[in-house]
Amino acid sequence: METNTDIKSSELLKQIAEELYINNLELNKQRKRIQEVLFQVAEIIFSIDQKFKIVVFNSSAEIAFNISKENAIGRHVDEIINLISHKNTQPIKAVDYAFLKKDEVKKNFGDPIIVKKESDEEAYYKLNFNNILINPETKECVISLSDITDEIELDRKKDEFISIASHELKTPVTIIKTNLWMFEHTLNMELTKSQKRLLWETDEGIKRLSKIVSNLLDISRIEQGRLVIEKKKVNINQLIEEITTSYKEIVKKKKLKLIYEKVNLKEVFTDRDKIVEILDNLISNSIKYTKRGHIRIKLFSGRKEVKIAVSDTGPGIAKKDYPRLFQKFGRGNAGLKQQVLGASTGLGLYISKRMIEELGGKIGFASEIGKGSTFWFTIPKLYTN
Repeated sequence: METNTDIKSSELLKQIAEELYINNLELNKQRKRIQEVLFQVAEIIFSIDQKFKIVVFNSSAEIAFNISKENAIGRHVDEIINLISHKNTQPIKAVDYAFLKKDEVKKNFGDPIIVKKESDEEAYYKLNFNNILINPETKECVISLSDITDEIELDRKKDEFISIASHELKTPVTIIKTNLWMFEHTLNMELTKSQKRLLWETDEGIKRLSKIVSNLLDISRIEQGRLVIEKKKVNINQLIEEITTSYKEIVKKKKLKLIYEKVNLKEVFTDRDKIVEILDNLISNSIKYTKRGHIRIKLFSGRKEVKIAVSDTGPGIAKKDYPRLFQKFGRGNAGLKQQVLGASTGLGLYISKRMIEELGGKIGFASEIGKGSTFWFTIPKLYTN
């Protein structure tokens, strides 16, 4: 005989079952709504499980990879989607990015990512992904690819324009520099103090313009993969001494000290011109932003590499400016101020970083507000007989 307790328990179970049914219906509606939204968005979106099998595949992905959602779902992602790193033209497999930390992926591949299609057509995308924990045992990786082909093409056109403009500017700048030198050294009369100042300012202005043109040409070569590296035996100590000598006048004018601490070092097999340009960028920056004190150049000889550090007693760099330092046209707030050597274009550190990477080294810095900055770079220690 059924008791009141049994009846109440039965009614309670029935009520719970009805609520669960309603909740499941609502969850299914929400899931379908989310899938419909994902299916219709313009970005390529797909997700994979821990076995790298596709579980979600939207309409943009269908168009991009020329395969229907029905045929894609359940298949291994690398059978369908071909991604190539623009940085090193190497194929990118799902195991290379899915379920990893984003910083690791950015460091390994960078942007953009090339999507290789069946027609051999290439398009450029920005790779984004999020790892989602479904439950303690299950997780999925949701990947999206944002089309940036138009931006890449625009950048290429800008680089082409910069290259042409820089080459066109180089000739008149050279003519002006030559004529200015001729005027200064062939004039048969004594210049007044005011005339000497005007001549000096004109000369400094031409030097800055020449530096900007050279930077733009370097940028163009780097972006188009035309940067030529010519390695040969280089006496680093002698090279640094030559550079420091060239800064004697400007250091004296600013009442600073330029100190070089050398060490015994054999010749290094590297690109002399690139090292000169990198050091010139670092030293000129230090002099530019240091009002009092000194600039110190140190040379360290390690077992496998040579490290060169340029330290100053300048104002230091604010932490908020750190991410911008090695970016193209990136600079801290101090870079906007006109200094003795002119305002910063924000190209020097970017060019230096790219050159050092081409030479197989690294570049970095340490800085503290009010205590100055130290920029350093390394080059492989490869000796020749």
